[in-house]
Amino acid sequence: MNYRVFKVYLVVCKKLNINPTWEGVKRFNKIVKG
Repeated sequence: MNYRVFKVYLVVCKKLNINPTWEGVKRFNKIVKG
């Protein structure tokens, strides 16, 4: 998990109007890593 991924996740959350959660971050990180 790096800071850039986290920042992208926050932007995505804003766009989709959802609350960022730690679970969401971990799931998003898995998707990014493939």
